[in-house]
Amino acid sequence: MQEIKTALGLIEKLSQLFDLPQEITNSATSILRGDLTVNWANLYDARAKKLAGYGEVHPHLAGLLDADIENLAEIAWHLSTILGEDQQEKP
Repeated sequence: MQEIKTALGLIEKLSQLFDLPQEITNSATSILRGDLTVNWANLYDARAKKLAGYGEVHPHLAGLLDADIENLAEIAWHLSTILGEDQQEKP
């Protein structure tokens, strides 16, 4: 454990000595928002009409699947917008 602390201290010292930029990391909120947006798009692509592009789709699939898929997609979109409301995130 002490070796890790020593290594991190040396990295910090060298970073300051050479005026290296700090690595920018994405917050968990940003990552979740991005994932939810991708999930929204993927869910819409899972509707029966879109699936037909990959081959024959059972005629009753849309009635069984699409409403629930669209509800899930809308929930994902809504959650992504909630997460994006506060653009200034605490570090």
